Amino acid sequence: MIELVSRPRVRREWLRGGRNPLVATLRLRAVAIIRLGLLAMVFVQVDPAGAQSVSTSLERRLAAAHQSRFSGQSLRATLQTLSQATNVDHWLDRRVDPEQKVAVAAAGPTVEGAFASVAESVGLSSLPIDNLVLVGRREWVDRTGALIMAAAVGAAPGEIEGRAGAAVSMAAGAPPQSIAWPFLTTPAEALQTVAEKMNASADGVDLPHDLWPAFENDAIRPATVLTLIGAEFDQWLRRVDAAIGAEPMPEHVAVEQAYPAAAVEKLRDQLRRVDPEATIQVRQTKADVRGGALVHREIQRSIYRSKQRRRPVAGPPPTPSQKRFTINWQNAPADKALASLTGAGGWTLSVQPEAQEAVTRLINLQADELPLDELIQQVARQVGLRATFRDDTWWIETP
Repeated sequence: MIELVSRPRVRREWLRGGRNPLVATLRLRAVAIIRLGLLAMVFVQVDPAGAQSVSTSLERRLAAAHQSRFSGQSLRATLQTLSQATNVDHWLDRRVDPEQKVAVAAAGPTVEGAFASVAESVGLSSLPIDNLVLVGRREWVDRTGALIMAAAVGAAPGEIEGRAGAAVSMAAGAPPQSIAWPFLTTPAEALQTVAEKMNASADGVDLPHDLWPAFENDAIRPATVLTLIGAEFDQWLRRVDAAIGAEPMPEHVAVEQAYPAAAVEKLRDQLRRVDPEATIQVRQTKADVRGGALVHREIQRSIYRSKQRRRPVAGPPPTPSQKRFTINWQNAPADKALASLTGAGGWTLSVQPEAQEAVTRLINLQADELPLDELIQQVARQVGLRATFRDDTWWIETP
């Protein structure tokens, strides 16, 4: 299942900027994990065909424009409000205080940015994965996200310490399903719900007692939720044959994924800030990136956004006023909303002196596929102002 081969022509480049000739490397057949010691480290090599760790539907929602303002709400209430406004589910690390207060003056400018702003305001990290956003302690989010990526391809630990196992579980490639449980569900009950979705027995897994908030997601892989349940108690839950198995959560998890070298190269400095221990291995036009889930998210988000910008458009490109946008803004300052909209159209924004006070008020706006000029008018009307357009400038005035 594992082979030690010499590849002197391959160069390993560390994100820290240094280089070192590669004398030998471990080549894994199929999908595998290396286990060292007592699960001190797990290494997963993901098939490029299953590269995207976030569903396409979620990617679209994450990229939507969004501006919110939160002041004095609990973290739990803030995340619930944000999920309801954006139609993006979340999962909160149970070791985080859900009642701590959140204060974010401007959460955005996208849905993904809004979740990141809320998380960062209380010293946490956020990670879109599968069909939800994971929020919690940075190291836990990074490690759990990587195990979810492993679960997506059914990777399993080797049976021999320090060796790689090429076994792929029956759950690999399982389609998303609707998974839900009610308020005050225990971890054992949540586990049973997921086990039934996987047609597996969870009788051999013992979880501590707790009472959890309600959960509902209409399209998520059961293996993802199984991993999340176990990670809350530092356990790695996986399907083994027809049963759910449990073992200690690995201390370190790294995922290796191939990407276009050009896409990775332009992000090198940013990736180093996200994960200083991540590495890049260059192979002609490809780059194998090995690191945690957060560093892979940086790359995958960049690639997705680049593809969206390059999508062919039938006929001449639309003018700014013809472009249509989907907006979900809750408690957003009107001036920041107007700046975002006029900036998207390449226009200048001019707020007249008599409108300066009103333009700082908060607005709530939910719109689907509306042109920029109409959105600007709606924002202005909500705070009792008038928006007029002349000479490539939007003038915000009192009526």
